Amino acid sequence: MSVRRRLNEIVWRFLDAALSEEGLEYWKRVPELPSAVRPRKHQHSRVAPRQQVRTTAPAALQTSAGPIRDEDAAWEAFRQAPLRNFFQLYLDAEMWMFKCWTSWLAPVLPRYLRSLDRLAEVGKADPAPNPEPYTPERLSRLIRAEAARLGLTSVGFTAFDPRYIYGENAGEVETGSVIACILEEHYESHESIPGREHERGTFECYVSMFEMIGKLAEFIQGLGYRAQPQGSGAPMLFIPFAVQAGLGQLGYNGQLLTPGAGARVTLSAITTSAELAHDEPVDFGIPGICAECKVCVRRCPVGAIPGTPAAHRGVTKAKLKTERCLPVVGQVEGCAVCVKVCPIQRFGLEAVIAHYNDTGQILGKDSDDLEGYRWPLDDRYYGAGEKPRISSAQFLHPARLDFDPSLQYQPIPAETVIDNYVASK
Repeated sequence: MSVRRRLNEIVWRFLDAALSEEGLEYWKRVPELPSAVRPRKHQHSRVAPRQQVRTTAPAALQTSAGPIRDEDAAWEAFRQAPLRNFFQLYLDAEMWMFKCWTSWLAPVLPRYLRSLDRLAEVGKADPAPNPEPYTPERLSRLIRAEAARLGLTSVGFTAFDPRYIYGENAGEVETGSVIACILEEHYESHESIPGREHERGTFECYVSMFEMIGKLAEFIQGLGYRAQPQGSGAPMLFIPFAVQAGLGQLGYNGQLLTPGAGARVTLSAITTSAELAHDEPVDFGIPGICAECKVCVRRCPVGAIPGTPAAHRGVTKAKLKTERCLPVVGQVEGCAVCVKVCPIQRFGLEAVIAHYNDTGQILGKDSDDLEGYRWPLDDRYYGAGEKPRISSAQFLHPARLDFDPSLQYQPIPAETVIDNYVASK
């Protein structure tokens, strides 16, 4: 065995122990470093909540306010095979990613794990007595004001939808309303994508988000309603609820694109027993821009983003090829090229629409200013029209990563997912 291979085996055995159940408990007990030597915390944007801007899309870019969805087909897909939690189903894949990320994740990991434990504690708390319930309108105003005070960029309120709750978690989630929460990430760090500084900053932003939604959930509990803050490993998808709450629209890169920052946001949610005044989805023109743009499709280093949307579980979207995306995310410092090269993230929706109205073109498309990025594996800069060469055997099938994406959509035992709500549909 070569020296390099032997060293790799030693490192991976160490990481196996560090990320085991016992190892993670140890990480939670790691104290904060002295402030003089502590890694610089990521500062998320403290700008006005641009996500709440309601930009009117020109007719040429308008599609649908909510998802383009065949409701009957979406319900049938749910009945046949409810969604599965990817990283519960593929625990080895999750561990593989964390091991790849250890060098830059270590400084924030203790606080990240402790913040998740804190969310779990808050979610179990009983609400205060509430002899005089608030009206949905007044309660919504109070929660929105408190969210702004805590520093969240934006929140939106929508109805519970079991189709976007993981089948393994059926019955565990409050079914009154869902509060979709957004925290905008720092603009400059995204200019370094792909890069460790950006990825560590994203996890710092998660910690900030978890602190905020934990406090917001406690505020709601103090008003007399059950509230469950949902962090990483949540029993649900966040994007469908954020779209339904009018915070953004689904982009070709498979992420929520918000009008002010594109996918440069951290998402979370609070599920609550409270009856709220629900927001409505908004057609910002984002799917129309994606159809004209497709920069992320062309610039994805491994071709994981299809250029033509298709129906998937009743929803028309560009379904990412997980078997191509996951290996690059693990091995190339989180990748996120599709976020960096998005003109909405780079310039904001208003500027993109204004440029389109004036020229009929997508702002920044075909320019190095928007499309250029440095590839960490060879430390080379790739401008518009260039992409790194990827060896499928070497890169897309790493030895320690083995999963079958199709299992995510196979049926699970009916008793874990059939409830009164589903039976009534």
